[in-house]
Amino acid sequence: MRLGLYADGIKEGAPVRLEMTCLRPPADKAGGHIYTATVPSTLPPTDYTVRVMPRCDGAAIPLEAPRILWQR
Repeated sequence: MRLGLYADGIKEGAPVRLEMTCLRPPADKAGGHIYTATVPSTLPPTDYTVRVMPRCDGAAIPLEAPRILWQR
């Protein structure tokens, strides 16, 4: 599993896709992971959406894939 941020591109520009980095795993099974990412200042933070995707290195995963969970 991997977490990322997604934002539509400015005007006709390419979308922004950033992978988030896990800072630390949970201390116990009840805890949660903490992730971080650095985003460019060209877009406001509200333009980004968090998404959870399957980890499949080298594979192109379409945005509408049913295994991607989008922040709502």
